[in-house]
Amino acid sequence: MKKLPAIAACILLLLSSVTAFAEASGTAGEGVLACSSDPAGANVFLGGVSLGEAPLRKDHIKTGAYSVVFRKRGYEDSTERITIKKDVTLTIDEKLAPARGSITVQSYPRGAAVYLDGVESGVTPAILSQVSGGTHRIALTKEYFEPEEIREALKAGNGRTVCVRLKRRLLFIAAGALNVPPSAAQEVQAALEGIDGVHIIPTSIGKLQDILRSRELDPSSIEFLKSGKRRLDLEDSAVLSSLLEQKRAQLALSVSERQAGGVNIVSLALYSARSDIPDIFDIPCKSEGDLAAGLKKFVGQWDTQDTPSSGKPSEAEAAPGDGGYLFNLALTRIPEKGHPGCGDLITLGNAYFRTGDYTDALGAYRRAASQARSGICRGTALYRMAEAYEKTGLWTDAASSYRELCLLYPDATLISPAGPKAAPLAKARLKYLFRLGILKERWWQDGNGKRGQAQ
Repeated sequence: MKKLPAIAACILLLLSSVTAFAEASGTAGEGVLACSSDPAGANVFLGGVSLGEAPLRKDHIKTGAYSVVFRKRGYEDSTERITIKKDVTLTIDEKLAPARGSITVQSYPRGAAVYLDGVESGVTPAILSQVSGGTHRIALTKEYFEPEEIREALKAGNGRTVCVRLKRRLLFIAAGALNVPPSAAQEVQAALEGIDGVHIIPTSIGKLQDILRSRELDPSSIEFLKSGKRRLDLEDSAVLSSLLEQKRAQLALSVSERQAGGVNIVSLALYSARSDIPDIFDIPCKSEGDLAAGLKKFVGQWDTQDTPSSGKPSEAEAAPGDGGYLFNLALTRIPEKGHPGCGDLITLGNAYFRTGDYTDALGAYRRAASQARSGICRGTALYRMAEAYEKTGLWTDAASSYRELCLLYPDATLISPAGPKAAPLAKARLKYLFRLGILKERWWQDGNGKRGQAQ
């Protein structure tokens, strides 16, 4: 019986040790959690269970480790790992970060460099992710187009899509007038400024001559802008390219005037550095109002190129050199029809050809040749293929196309059934390539099927 007090003492000592360990480790009892958020009103979740909106105080929380999540619309979720201890009040003051959203930037045409708040952020079409809420500055640049800048407001956590239409830089050249009133050039410029998608860079022959002098070029070499030449020679093209490069312009339009049959004619010549054939648009001015009516028609043609849904490919071929630059350029933006005809494909190929995209031009011509229902259309496609091959330096392929045209489709015509015969033109090209030493064989044949001689 004397041993009982000793046993009791051991039990009490053990219990006190357990209690002390539990209190020290915080694994028994209850604690308190007090939460606030900046901004206020965040939903607080403890171990996945909602406690309500901050600020809040929650008593009688069992001791232990927990995960606390603060969640508020328009802000990023914030997560904290905490430990609740017995009879201890844990206070959390949580500052929430605004949620990030995205901005999808599209441009017409594609391929523009995108800058978000001054930082380069890709090329259109571009998706800018992790963008904070607020107003942002979006700038787009593309060679030979006018830079554009917009400001876009983005709500935190949301997504936005913006589409920017870039303006082509057009060098507007007043080449001078003799009989038309001086206001003619001003009227043309005003009409151009009314075209959406065009940025006008006005200049004069004198200023362009100064540019040529600064580059040690002959100032008189610019005279072709006044003459209305239908085809530029190599020197003309070099001068034009130099001027467009200096002005960072894609196209040039000169306004000049001449007389024909006693009628004043205002001539608009549209030039591209990628083509030696300008588009000439003549406006006869017999009476008052003729110039305005002609300009309205010109602007209508220009609008077609930037309105894909408004035009329908012509059944006849729009040839690379027949003044159809604006129309041809439009076709590159018209989605191909499910079953395009041979004429559609050739016209599409001509469009690519005029813009310097010879690979796509060849693709369109090949498709036209493979599905042509008539020798005329196939012959035309072969001739256009040969021209594209020449542009890419594939002389043997070009000669093969010319020769196939001469042998198999001698009656094929260009542009339309009433157009010029393609075979004589193809034979002339073969002879020319032979004279230059590019071809080592005489690939043309005369009417009797015998190999011809260079003449």
